[in-house]
Amino acid sequence: MSPSQAFIEESFKPASGHAMLVLLEFAFSGGTLRYVNNTEAVTSNGDVYQPLWFELELPENTEERLPNIRILADNVDLELARHLREHEGDPPVITLSVVTTIDLNVIEYGPVTLTVKSSGNRDVATLEINA
Repeated sequence: MSPSQAFIEESFKPASGHAMLVLLEFAFSGGTLRYVNNTEAVTSNGDVYQPLWFELELPENTEERLPNIRILADNVDLELARHLREHEGDPPVITLSVVTTIDLNVIEYGPVTLTVKSSGNRDVATLEINA
């Protein structure tokens, strides 16, 4: 899916009144947990995403190895930490999408499906996932 013209224009402005939000869906065998890198919950396409501070480390552009995305989160939601522990041998499928506050129902990038390669620090303080 190509980004909208409004998204492209907002991306190149030195300052904007609109934010880009990353939506993460963790699909476990028992259900799906949804999070947004925002201070409050948002609804996108009928699904509610709970606030969670997280950072994405995108892969370097190299042909020598497969790309690896790291997701780092602080103050992890207790429900997410519990699901990760309970599904140790059956990691979730993670879906990443990007929306803007211009229209939360328009997916500007994605959805991208990520497979968990490893996860560490799964306590309620921090979470690190390599996908």
